[in-house]
Amino acid sequence: MELRVIIDAQKSKFEVDLEHLKEEYDAKLVDQEALYDESLVTLESLFNASLDAQKELYDQLISNQKAEYEQALADAISQFNEELAIQTHDFEVALSRLEQKLADLNSKLYIYEYSTFVFNQVEDSLIGTLSYELSLPNSTTLTVEGIKFTLRHPLTGKISTVNPIISVNQFEDISGEFELEVEFHGYFEMTIELTYIDSIGDQGILTFKLPVMYKVDQVNFAWLHATMPVLLFASDLLNNKYPGYTYVEIERAATYDFNKLPEKALKYPLAVSASGGNYTQTQIPNFYTNVTHGQSNKMIEWMKELYSINPNTNFKILGVDNDLTVITSSILSGIPFERLSFVIYTDGSFTTSMINSSFSTLSQFNSLYTLFENWLNGNVSGSNILAHMQSYYVLTSTKLDNFEYVVNSISGWNLEHDLMELINDELNVRVLSVSDAFGSLETIGKLDELEYLLKTRWGSEPNESMMAYFTGNPVKNLLILGTSPTGEVNAQFASFDKHLEKIVELYGDEYKIFYKGHPRYPSEPQRVQLFENNNVIELPNSIPVETLMLLYENVYVGGYNGTSFQSSLKDQTVFLFGTQALIKGNATMKNLIETTDIFSNTVYLTVDSNGEVVVQ
Repeated sequence: MELRVIIDAQKSKFEVDLEHLKEEYDAKLVDQEALYDESLVTLESLFNASLDAQKELYDQLISNQKAEYEQALADAISQFNEELAIQTHDFEVALSRLEQKLADLNSKLYIYEYSTFVFNQVEDSLIGTLSYELSLPNSTTLTVEGIKFTLRHPLTGKISTVNPIISVNQFEDISGEFELEVEFHGYFEMTIELTYIDSIGDQGILTFKLPVMYKVDQVNFAWLHATMPVLLFASDLLNNKYPGYTYVEIERAATYDFNKLPEKALKYPLAVSASGGNYTQTQIPNFYTNVTHGQSNKMIEWMKELYSINPNTNFKILGVDNDLTVITSSILSGIPFERLSFVIYTDGSFTTSMINSSFSTLSQFNSLYTLFENWLNGNVSGSNILAHMQSYYVLTSTKLDNFEYVVNSISGWNLEHDLMELINDELNVRVLSVSDAFGSLETIGKLDELEYLLKTRWGSEPNESMMAYFTGNPVKNLLILGTSPTGEVNAQFASFDKHLEKIVELYGDEYKIFYKGHPRYPSEPQRVQLFENNNVIELPNSIPVETLMLLYENVYVGGYNGTSFQSSLKDQTVFLFGTQALIKGNATMKNLIETTDIFSNTVYLTVDSNGEVVVQ
């Protein structure tokens, strides 16, 4: 009971407290609502004030930006107008220049169309004339300053490092004619450059191209080594044996004075020449490279150029029988075989031994001719190219009309009668001894030209030739003929010093003594000193001794056996080194010793067991 009372009492108290709390809460809620309403009014007032400020600020910003944009637009329009004015002016200037350039172009086109350039070669010579006329319209806007003509040889630039420019001529006149001379035939290009000032003051060049062709109907290419062929060829050249123009290259370049070549005999182009323009060489290295099939073959390239500008050109190739490189390369050139002919000169002593070792009977000749014919047909057709021509083919080749073999003698050819008869009667074998060659020149009054060419004469006075060496006392002149260093080595020879000592002892009182060395081998300093010590005069080794033997009086010879002695006159050969049997080992010399009296008084100087020189 008591617990119940307590609970009711607490309940009643709780209800009273709850009522009080409710009343307080309601009072507070009324206060909060009033405060909220007041805050809401305040916030609305603040927001509206802020919104008005933001709107005012935005309107000001828009106004500023509009003003800036309008100013920028005004500035841009102003700049655009200024630039437009400049560009309009530049355009008007450019248009004016373009109109002037167009007028210039019309002038140029007129010049290109109506100007004329004409080249005329004088027959087949190296001289021509170039006529030109530059046609300008009456209302031309160009002022011509000058014209330059540059002639070049394209092949030179292609096959060598030689400057291909041949000549440069400059003129101020817009029309004219001038002579144009070159040093060799071929295809050339003329570049014509017209320098002008145009209507606006700019300088320019109009360029024209003109092919210039120096054609030739008959051309001869001599590519020769050794002394004998060079001598015989010189005689043929001065005897006008070869019609047309003849280009000359010799391995021992110093033998000739190339400035004394006869009319229509010419130096090879520098791009082709083995000499490279240096004609003081006693021996040109790699002499055959420029005419070797499969190597540089520069001469053949030039031949083909000549044929391309004139398919009617006839070519004659001159070579030597112991190196037929130039003959083979010409056959392989692709030029029609009927346009080619060949002259092959004897090397000298080689020829006789080659003939005797290769031929004896007519049957042998016919067999070798068949081989040659097959070789030739294979090379001409290209079906079987063999770029080496055997020396024994030379004799067989002379059965054809376009091959000729020039030899100094056939007296040592040990051949059966039928074959010798064929050679004498049917083959194109021409025998031309050095004596006959010089005799023919004497007949036509050209010995002095030969002297100039061979450098044995250098003026018109009597003492301006090699004769100056041979005047005075003693009257007789003895020339010791040298050989190669290896040629001096033989069991039947003493040393050269011993031989010279003996010669001075035997002949020093009766003869002035000279030494004429082999063209390939200049004397060493110690030998030069040996000559000085013995009063022996050394002659230029480039001069062919046959010239001295046959052109000048009281000239005698002796020394190491060689081709030169085959040109000896009776009793002109005073001595020979070695025994007579050794000398007769050469078939030609054997024949001369046994069948003529040329060497009947010749002394043979050999050596004894002590190395001393003895007379056989």
